[in-house]
Amino acid sequence: MTNVSRFKTYASYLLVVLAMLLYGGVAVMSADLVPDLPPHAHAKPYGSDWECDTGFQEKGDSCIALAAPANSFLNGQKYGSGWECSFGYRLRGQPPVCDAITVPPNGYLKDSVFGDGWGCNRGYRKHGNACLAIAVPLHGYLTGDAAGSDWECERGFYQQDRACVAIPVPEHGYLSDVALGHGWACERGFRANGTICQAISIPEHSYLNDSQYGTGWSCDRGYQKSGNDCVAVHLPTHAYLTAAAYHRDGWACERGYRKVPGACISIIIPDHAHLAYSGNDWACDKPFSKEQDQCVEGP
Repeated sequence: MTNVSRFKTYASYLLVVLAMLLYGGVAVMSADLVPDLPPHAHAKPYGSDWECDTGFQEKGDSCIALAAPANSFLNGQKYGSGWECSFGYRLRGQPPVCDAITVPPNGYLKDSVFGDGWGCNRGYRKHGNACLAIAVPLHGYLTGDAAGSDWECERGFYQQDRACVAIPVPEHGYLSDVALGHGWACERGFRANGTICQAISIPEHSYLNDSQYGTGWSCDRGYQKSGNDCVAVHLPTHAYLTAAAYHRDGWACERGYRKVPGACISIIIPDHAHLAYSGNDWACDKPFSKEQDQCVEGP
């Protein structure tokens, strides 16, 4: 062994001895600070207080032995009984005992202090003190939903009483995953009408849209819906086509023109004014302010 190894060994030994001496000194000092230490108690490492040994519980100025029944364990709590029943046992009777939990066939123990302490395996449902098999119909499957029926129907089937019935999908229809409705939807170009998918009749100058509401079609650019037809938009001079909803007639005026019924008129800009940002009105230059149809210098 080298001198370095011997030094490390002696240093480690010295540290252990010092730690033991220090702990013993603290314990002695703590015990000296506790004038009346009851039986089955020990001084806390710090301060002038004491606590009961394991298996005992404080009651007044004494430490009384805990009377834990069979199939229980000490929980170390300072209040209450100081013990709990082991897993698989339930507290019953007076004086209290820990009785084994009776688990029925197809059941299992649950780690819970509430209820009966057992539950049913997958595919079984609790009924009184038994676990009864869940009757899953043809084209059904288990879900594990304890609040419901514990089973649901496969895709393409719907629940009717205790059975799974096939969804009747009409021609030009397909199965839908939407929770509400028939369980089916119509192909593009068709709309549901009762239990069938009816072809959407589109007028000239229109095209199919993807909306689930309305007629199912929209007019081509330059045309506007009128009843069940698409009529051409009358575009006045200095106007252009627009799809904006607030232009119900389908057109708007170019910059520098104002819209009036059926026409676009030129905007007359007074002195000390300029064309507004919108392009369809005018605004006064600074520091002028608008007064009727002119711009006047402010006060």
